[in-house]
Amino acid sequence: MKYMEMARYMNEKEIEFVLKMVYPYANLVHFGRMLDQNFIRVSFTLFSEMGQLQVDFLPDDIYVYSFRDSDLLDGELLENVNILFEYRQFMIARGYSEIWLNNPYVLF
Repeated sequence: MKYMEMARYMNEKEIEFVLKMVYPYANLVHFGRMLDQNFIRVSFTLFSEMGQLQVDFLPDDIYVYSFRDSDLLDGELLENVNILFEYRQFMIARGYSEIWLNNPYVLF
């Protein structure tokens, strides 16, 4: 397995896949690659919500942002353990996860 920085190498199809994993009815509006901090910020819409929502995909975590009166509130770690488990499996399988990065027993 080869480690890759997700912000640099994750393609749009993979970004849409992980977005649908978290929000099955989401429509991707745009995304930004935060290369210096190695995460991807995604803006999307839902059928049931008005306006855009935002989520940050980190190598091993997901931060969800909520809006109140059109002001962006602080991000909160996604608490759904099933979705987070599947997300981490995907990230490990693709080589984007940092879980094994500093483990001396894993060869990259």
